[in-house]
Amino acid sequence: PWVPCAAEEARWWAPGLFRAVAKWTHCCNKLPAITKCPGDRYVDGGGELDDVAVCRSYLPAALTPETCTVYSFGIAGAWGFDDSMADAGCTVHSFDPTAKFRPRHESHVHERVTFHYVGLRGRPDDSSQAEGNAATYYGALGGRMLDLGEIMEELGHKRIDVLKLDCEGCEWEAFAHLARTKAHVLDALRGVLIMEIHVTEELAMKTNADFRRFITFYEELVEKRGWKLWSVHINPGGFADRTVHSDLASLGLKQG
Repeated sequence: PWVPCAAEEARWWAPGLFRAVAKWTHCCNKLPAITKCPGDRYVDGGGELDDVAVCRSYLPAALTPETCTVYSFGIAGAWGFDDSMADAGCTVHSFDPTAKFRPRHESHVHERVTFHYVGLRGRPDDSSQAEGNAATYYGALGGRMLDLGEIMEELGHKRIDVLKLDCEGCEWEAFAHLARTKAHVLDALRGVLIMEIHVTEELAMKTNADFRRFITFYEELVEKRGWKLWSVHINPGGFADRTVHSDLASLGLKQG
């Protein structure tokens, strides 16, 4: 079914028609996901919390542990996406440095899902996820913080087929750092990037320097590398933090 308000929001991010996936996710503050998926072929995201249905045609032709590698950053006890990708045949590496969730995460069992008590950072002194966690209910970090290149090197991976990222604002510096110093790591992203994009002031999008990181992300992935938007899932965020950067507001992104 078409959801007019969701389609209107999606067109702010990219023009064209989107199809609304006929299910709700997370809670009452989110609209249905709306997608451009060739052939309407999906790998179901598991139906739990921040559920994502991944376009099948964007994944390797054969989904096996050897041909399909998934990195998932930001778990918070929700394993639906990670387990569904593993059930589809992929090898999944799940990352979350949040201290209070560590016992719960380490007790999770799936034969093709491996948990790492590690978080994603940009430059070595990057504190964006720590600040984002502190501004939300997730709380303090305890795990090591590494950039994507360091993580891939530790795990011995040369490519990532699906990268899912929800790290309370850390995404901007994480990608800006790679664009500035390790652009070759971005070459390893071969298929699908799934991000919860944080553009509010409390989640690493407050200053002009923050906004420049947003621009760096767009220039590197969209303009230079030709990545295309295939799905939008609107999340207005918590009522206490819905103020977006003034430049984004002037371009039409809604406040509040």
